[in-house]
Amino acid sequence: MSEYPAEAWERLSRSLRSRRARVDSRYKNRTTFCAETGLHYKLVQDIEGAPDTRTNFTDESFALVEAAYRLADGSIRRSLAGGALEPAPDGESAQRAGRPATYEPIDDEPDSPITADLVKLLQAANDRLAELADKFDEQGRKLDDQGRKLDDQARRIEEMQRDQQENGSRRKGA
Repeated sequence: MSEYPAEAWERLSRSLRSRRARVDSRYKNRTTFCAETGLHYKLVQDIEGAPDTRTNFTDESFALVEAAYRLADGSIRRSLAGGALEPAPDGESAQRAGRPATYEPIDDEPDSPITADLVKLLQAANDRLAELADKFDEQGRKLDDQGRKLDDQARRIEEMQRDQQENGSRRKGA
């Protein structure tokens, strides 16, 4: 249970979505925002969807979000307590997050779009796909089990119907 009411989380979620687009118009696209700030997509999705998603964020998560959204330290908790989000002084949030303003390519090509952050993003996406594949396989196994159970039930019903028909014909013949 969150220490803040659902209305406070809803207000924060709306404010963060709006703030993301104000930081940079390209950040209307959540994937672009995550790729360029280094935040995990799921964290952004969760905090922008709270309280429907979750509300159990750590102080470290709040600090990362504040840095990416270029907010002053403690701004999220103050917002949840009824205040407004406070922008950080220019440049402070990127330094606080320990990220450079631009990214260096990790290969030898001068105009390469492949950065360490892109590699991390792709690895995270691959991990998520693996998780989803595991869930899909588990659901498939459950459906197979249910199918087998239904087949067994259908066979038993057919056997019972045959037995009833045989018993009915024996009675008529006797």
